[in-house]
Amino acid sequence: MKGRTLVIGIVLFVIIVVGLIYFLMMSTINQIKEEKNAETSMAVIQVAENMNQLYGVTIE
Repeated sequence: MKGRTLVIGIVLFVIIVVGLIYFLMMSTINQIKEEKNAETSMAVIQVAENMNQLYGVTIE
């Protein structure tokens, strides 16, 4: 009975650790995606401003 309890405890511990690692990885991946989207929109805004300054073109 003691060995069975130990095995159940180890299995639960491993499940919790794997779940925690998965959750942290997913939140990090989402954060990286949001940063890339922000960089992309900043680049588009920069191009629009440059076109406006150079050619007088307005992008709406």
